[in-house]
Amino acid sequence: MVSSGFADCRLPITDYRSLITDYRSQINKITQGRKDAENRFDFVVSSGFADCRLPITDHRSPITDYRSLIKKITQERKDAENR
Repeated sequence: MVSSGFADCRLPITDYRSLITDYRSQINKITQGRKDAENRFDFVVSSGFADCRLPITDHRSPITDYRSLIKKITQERKDAENR
């Protein structure tokens, strides 16, 4: 847009807000998953069994989603700067 003589600096702010909201919901899922795992661990220990299986895979997928959101934000900013 700069080459045509206009400086169109409009960025899709609403897209960033929704991505940030998605990020927060992913963090909440991770936190809740950890709390659930801790509660299961406490129950198992108090019941006399030592079953320490924690749902690690549940925590990895939200982190991967978070990384993809950051990449998407970065790419959209680069695209907006190029316009």
